[in-house]
Amino acid sequence: MKKDTLLETLKSNSVSLTAGEIEAIMNEELAKSPDEMDCELIDLCSDVLEKAYADKDTAAEKPAEKKKRIKFGKIMMIAAAVIVILGISIPVCAKFVHTEASNEIVQYFNDHFTVDNSSRKTEADIHSDKNIDLVKKLNDFGFENVIIPAELFSDDYTKEIEITQDDESFITVCISFENTSADLKCDMFITKHKTEETQFIIGTGEMGAQFTSVKQLTVNGMDVLIFETDDNYAFITYADTNTEYDIHIRDCNMEAAIRIAETLEN
Repeated sequence: MKKDTLLETLKSNSVSLTAGEIEAIMNEELAKSPDEMDCELIDLCSDVLEKAYADKDTAAEKPAEKKKRIKFGKIMMIAAAVIVILGISIPVCAKFVHTEASNEIVQYFNDHFTVDNSSRKTEADIHSDKNIDLVKKLNDFGFENVIIPAELFSDDYTKEIEITQDDESFITVCISFENTSADLKCDMFITKHKTEETQFIIGTGEMGAQFTSVKQLTVNGMDVLIFETDDNYAFITYADTNTEYDIHIRDCNMEAAIRIAETLEN
């Protein structure tokens, strides 16, 4: 089938190809070099496969229909596993994505990363020293045990803290850190889940499409994820029992963010 005809077929509402055939077309295109890869074709294939899977969830299959249907998520899981094994970057159309994280925890789907907590380690071995002024302040706010990168306790950083949410389900504080000598600024959000009703969502979520790289570390008994954008914006996230930690760092590359995250065990 010629490319133009294939594109029109995929764009139409009456696709005559099976999911398996569309998957084969997509895999063939993904196997090409970046210069030869047809991004439009890949996007159309992924859209059709996603729609086919969604339709399967909302409508019963007809008894006579025997066509094999493939979950698009499985394709991305396989691709992510290859990236982890080879430690390489692959293009997703015009966007290059690099991942060094367990596929059971982080997946790249459509245009963004998703995070699952089903296999994440979320219990710290040790916590930050309760004699530190910032830790004392957090204890006063109701955070019994906290774990903050030791790097951020340095006197080189100025610190400002405020409560941004406090209701029957959550309490969230924002701590702003600034190190003028290193030209580094970051905001740390700490959220404590007050009831068991919401704890199933701890460590889960979807990242914005601007993030193109992810690195997983195991530090102090926790699985720590570090995301990065192409313009040096880093995001560190981890969880300890009923508390989530998110650190947004401006003008910070992956290597610098890793160095900060590694001080969680100090």
